[in-house]
Amino acid sequence: MNTEIIVAIISFLAGILVALVGGLTKLLEYQLEKRKLEVQERQDIADVLGTSQSNFVRATRELYRKLSSFFDRPDEIRQWLEPGSTPESDANLLREFVRLLFNFITLGRITQDTIISLPVTITKERSDLQLTFVFVDLALDILAYGGLFREIDGHNPEIQDFIYMGNIEAIAEVGTRLWKEGEQNISRTTFDDLYHSPESSLSALRDFFVLLHTDQATSAGFIMARLAALRAVLAGFLYDYSWTIYLPDEGTLVKELEAHLHYASETSKVAEPFVDHVARNLGRLMSLYGCKLFRLSQ
Repeated sequence: MNTEIIVAIISFLAGILVALVGGLTKLLEYQLEKRKLEVQERQDIADVLGTSQSNFVRATRELYRKLSSFFDRPDEIRQWLEPGSTPESDANLLREFVRLLFNFITLGRITQDTIISLPVTITKERSDLQLTFVFVDLALDILAYGGLFREIDGHNPEIQDFIYMGNIEAIAEVGTRLWKEGEQNISRTTFDDLYHSPESSLSALRDFFVLLHTDQATSAGFIMARLAALRAVLAGFLYDYSWTIYLPDEGTLVKELEAHLHYASETSKVAEPFVDHVARNLGRLMSLYGCKLFRLSQ
């Protein structure tokens, strides 16, 4: 009788063990299959995105670095943005500023188009892709619209909004065409040819930076305020890629923004200071686009 009980217990335990092994095997198979699907999904996304997102991050980093160098020595660098009698004879720094902003606009639009071509189920689950998409819109808003200067009495949209969205769309269109023709690359030679063209869409960007060089203090101040806000959001976006570049911490970034806006306000001599209004409006824009890159009072 005792032997029968022992055999029954052993059989029972063996059955449990077999069931557990079977369950674990199925769980492992499920995990492996899930892992394969995740790897395949990432590969599919990578195939669609190609190099567009990585190139956009690089363009963002390069523009941030150039704007940072500008605000390190704004009085000096403004004198180096001298236009020539023709674009071919422009100062090298002027041409470089235009090139970096051109690359940012072009690659931003290309990356947006690529993201929106992905299945909605994927983009809904990928917060990084969503952030990239809305960040482009936020940056272009800062460049083209007047929301940054709400409640500033000295702001006249017909005079101080220098780059219109129509300019940006034209730039993005020609940039995308050149990018495709160059097999996902725009060489400096290709850019120079476009820059030198008398009817180039880049003339709006060139004129934008040329105003920093002139004695039109009010216009220069508004441009610098836009560039200060743009630099701040570029840094905020790059926090997710901080291993690629040194970035100030959030508190330092806000203090730098305030210092740059103070300089822009002194230059423009507008009645309402940029420091309070522009910083607050930038916070509103980030909330509007669901793109809270760093903390600002509103």
